[in-house]
Amino acid sequence: MESMESVLSVIAGAVGCLVFAVIVMCLFMWKQRRDIQELRERIEAIEGVPSSAAETETNDTEAETEQQPEKKPPKPWDGFLRKYTVLSRLEDAAEGKSLSDTLMKAFKIKQFSCINAADRSANPTVHPEFRDIEEDGEFWAYEDPAKEGTFYVVPQPFLTYDRSKDSDSGMKEVFATNFAGGSWKRFIVDIPAICTCENGVWETKFPGKIRLLSDDE
Repeated sequence: MESMESVLSVIAGAVGCLVFAVIVMCLFMWKQRRDIQELRERIEAIEGVPSSAAETETNDTEAETEQQPEKKPPKPWDGFLRKYTVLSRLEDAAEGKSLSDTLMKAFKIKQFSCINAADRSANPTVHPEFRDIEEDGEFWAYEDPAKEGTFYVVPQPFLTYDRSKDSDSGMKEVFATNFAGGSWKRFIVDIPAICTCENGVWETKFPGKIRLLSDDE
């Protein structure tokens, strides 16, 4: 009897642990969904055009647009880049950090940086080496849902673009820019770079394009 009671006790303990783990997982998934929804609502509020309203408007005007010149098909990075652009324009640091974390979870953003920036500072002819980094990466990468291993890359949205970022950190190898010196805190990504990643090593296939903006633009 004592042996049976011990077995039942062990089973009850295991079941209790399993139930607890399931509850924790459910709470985590609920919070993640809530954060993603909050991001969408806050960004849509800033933009002033809810995505659902845009979709309704598109459906309502479909007949009219048939007579207009054919629009270019959407790019696979459009949704991400639209929200990234709104994020990059925020001036409130706390809000920017909060939305950054949520955006990165929503789009499963990977980060990487140039790991030999110091060597390139001493010798600009050294080829940049881009590697995965867990946090504070200078580059953000969003993977194409339909093309595994293909990533659309943008700069970290709140970095200050200067000579060090352009040269030492390898930005000029990843993006075409209008940089001609100075320090720039505002920029727009016109086209993200297309990169691949294998075993934590990043390679640029097609450079992107960013425009550095002055404070009055």
